[in-house]
Amino acid sequence: MNTDIKLLFWHLLCALLVIVCCSRCTDIVQSVDNALVCNKDEINAANLISVEEAHVLIANKKILILEVSKEAEYLKGHIPNALNVWRPEFRAKEGYEYGGMRCTYKELVALLQRLGMSSDAELLLYDAKGGSDAMRFAWVLDYYNFKNYQVINGGKKLWAQKGFALSKEPVTPVANSEFTFSPKINKDILADSGEVLSAITDSETVIIDTRESYEYLGQCFVSKGELYEHKKGAFARGCIPSAVHLNWSQLVDLDDDHRIKCHKDLAHDLAERGITKDKHIIVYCQSGSRSSHTAFVLSKVLGYPNVKNYDGSWIEWSYLKGLYDELLKEDSSTVSKLINKFGITEHTSQKEFEAEYARLETELIQKKKLPIE
Repeated sequence: MNTDIKLLFWHLLCALLVIVCCSRCTDIVQSVDNALVCNKDEINAANLISVEEAHVLIANKKILILEVSKEAEYLKGHIPNALNVWRPEFRAKEGYEYGGMRCTYKELVALLQRLGMSSDAELLLYDAKGGSDAMRFAWVLDYYNFKNYQVINGGKKLWAQKGFALSKEPVTPVANSEFTFSPKINKDILADSGEVLSAITDSETVIIDTRESYEYLGQCFVSKGELYEHKKGAFARGCIPSAVHLNWSQLVDLDDDHRIKCHKDLAHDLAERGITKDKHIIVYCQSGSRSSHTAFVLSKVLGYPNVKNYDGSWIEWSYLKGLYDELLKEDSSTVSKLINKFGITEHTSQKEFEAEYARLETELIQKKKLPIE
């Protein structure tokens, strides 16, 4: 009898241990699953709005909607009542020997007046490229302390995926010459060339190149059947010395809904490159547009406290490098000292560059010789 009771006891104990172990295993599996899940719905920030929220907002408030895109893209279909604006409209019209710089306060007010902005309306921005164009305009607004705007996370891509209506009818703005706002220059979000120059040797600052890898590496490339040494507008190939490469698009889901990636994916991509909150961050691209997106994600989504966008970006930097090279020929000791620090890193050697350029040039020539079917 005692033996039977002991046997029963051990059976029950074993069964209990199995149940406990299974329960723990389930908890562990669940924890692993949770760690692997990437939830983009968790992303929220000041001046960022979901497409669902935007849809409700448009129906219930006075909104000025702007699609930041080329006209051809806008005419393919846009959010109903949206106006079209493109990057040249919020760039400086004069004052620089190169392009791409932010517009002045007066130019911004004139643009908003032409678009029909009013003091009781809210500005709603979106684009069709994952947010880089809309956030470039947003960065200009932030610089002049214009706060009454939202950017649609996911833009036109997600708007269409959700089944919301698009219109192909162009909308003509009704100008409002009375509109104005009081500017307050936000220098905390702007880096100039002098600051970038100092950052090159500063271990507490990370300079991030947000361009495509071929731009960062200083490689030639083919676009629309034409061969280029570097992108139009720039004056040389290469990158700013000490810059780490993080393509702006790595922070957004361009393969799906164009929303900003989840915190887990963002943290992984940034940690790999040593881009941490304790560092001062300077971002740049070709003309400050793509880098505006990265600056938005770092500062507003992730809460990095010290993030600046180098507005002049590669266009200005490559221009200044060429300018100082010319001044150096005058044998000025002051310029000589400066040029020793001011430079360009070419990850692709001139020999490699020339070989690849010749190969691509040959390929293009052969393609152009092929008969048209």
